[in-house]
Amino acid sequence: MESGVNYLSFIKHPTGHPVMKQSPYQPSASGQHGYSQLFCESPAPLYIFALDDLQFLDVNQAALEQYGYSRENFLKLDATQIRPETEIERLRKAVRNPPFSYYDYGIWLHRHRLGQQFHVQVYGHRTLFNDREAILVMANNIEQRLAAENLLQSKTTELENILESITDGFYAIDEQAKVTYFNREAERILRCRREDVLGRNLFEFFPESTSSRVYQLFKLPAEQRTSASFQEYYAPLDISVSVHIYPKKDGLSVYFIDTTAQREQLEKIRVQQQQLSNISMSHSHDIRGPLSGILGLLPLIELKEGSSENNLHTLALVKQAARELDQVIRKIILQAEPYPPQGQD
Repeated sequence: MESGVNYLSFIKHPTGHPVMKQSPYQPSASGQHGYSQLFCESPAPLYIFALDDLQFLDVNQAALEQYGYSRENFLKLDATQIRPETEIERLRKAVRNPPFSYYDYGIWLHRHRLGQQFHVQVYGHRTLFNDREAILVMANNIEQRLAAENLLQSKTTELENILESITDGFYAIDEQAKVTYFNREAERILRCRREDVLGRNLFEFFPESTSSRVYQLFKLPAEQRTSASFQEYYAPLDISVSVHIYPKKDGLSVYFIDTTAQREQLEKIRVQQQQLSNISMSHSHDIRGPLSGILGLLPLIELKEGSSENNLHTLALVKQAARELDQVIRKIILQAEPYPPQGQD
């Protein structure tokens, strides 16, 4: 490698965009290479160590503050002394043949002068420093990032535990109708495995569902979607479900309960009502026939001569009772009319 290498040009943001760049440093009158202020004043912790003995050769102020050393004391150390012993062998393997280009070495555990350990994201670039093979390192403290990620993961796990414990089936789809979550109860109700449906287009996985209200709501522009609750029958699985849909920023969240058992129970009740209705109608007609005959004969009895006043009174009471019984039978027939079958939404 030529000694005029641009030894800071490797430093990039994790997105790959350069954040600092130095022109090739030139030998000074004393034979030492000049340093760019970008190295010394960079807010990113930077240091250089030799590949042969891992001795630190240079360090910037941000790194001194991160590790808690003065410049003089830091340059007395080697790269093994700012990390726990468990990381030393990993370090030696990493620097045996480092690439000559910018390289992401991943996450490491480093140690402050006072003993506190913290995680860093390490980026490195092989270079020359005073004609020595060396590596220039940027070591960003990522403890806050990891804490945020751990908190997010904890909340995600907590939410997943809730979604897995509820008695509702639940799934979520994004703007492309791809399934992003599918809980255990959804597996049971829809008789499929979550690993088969996750990442798939919901309406392609369940093609008959394109006639459902879920699909109709999904096809609306995002700003027109509203929460909705309804009953729905899915013929391919012969199931009835009670559905609650909630629009979200990037799709829909759908909760649903299997109401097939309730539907079947209502059907049994309807059948029983029909049977009772048939029995009531049959017996009512059986009773009403003779009763109609009695009501027809009563006027003839009243016309006979010689009927005593007492007999006429008795006949009037019989006639009144027969009419009341006729009204009761009419009510039974009316109430025995069968209910219409339960519709399937």
